[in-house]
Amino acid sequence: METFGKISDSGFYFVNKMDQPGTEKEFILGELQAKLNSSVTDFSDLRSEEFYEQVSLCEEEMLNQYLEQGEVTLSQIAEKISERKIFPCVFGSALRMEGVKHLLEVMQTLLLEPSYDEVFGAKVFKIMRDDKGARLTYVKVTGGQLKPRMELSDKRVSGQKKLIKSVCTPEAVLRLWHKQFRV
Repeated sequence: METFGKISDSGFYFVNKMDQPGTEKEFILGELQAKLNSSVTDFSDLRSEEFYEQVSLCEEEMLNQYLEQGEVTLSQIAEKISERKIFPCVFGSALRMEGVKHLLEVMQTLLLEPSYDEVFGAKVFKIMRDDKGARLTYVKVTGGQLKPRMELSDKRVSGQKKLIKSVCTPEAVLRLWHKQFRV
């Protein structure tokens, strides 16, 4: 729990198994607010007046606007989520697919598109070998574009240059996965 405020990404929470006997949404939300952050807020109903009131209580600037104008916009809420001042929480049952669609809708509506540098940058997160022994390097691109036959150098390893032989896009990975598992 100590690292909660130190993580740089937005935090969206899905409380699962709410179909089990004895689960109380208010109690669980209170525990999350007490143990994680008081700004964990129930995002089950984005249309209710109570929702906007609860969200405005998470941040002083939004509270002032809500009291003066009687409204807070979704774009303001999205901004506060990206600043880690509001933490959306959705309740449901993944096994029964209850609340999952709503969580995805909330994320689609309220996650801001990240901005990346024009200069290429990436972080290696996995290295392995394929069936033929060729080395595969998985990277998370943090800026710019990665293209086949592009030369890259690692500043930390005396400027060694590597040639990128092929690039696999997320769409290509999904096609391969569907083909392999016949989904």
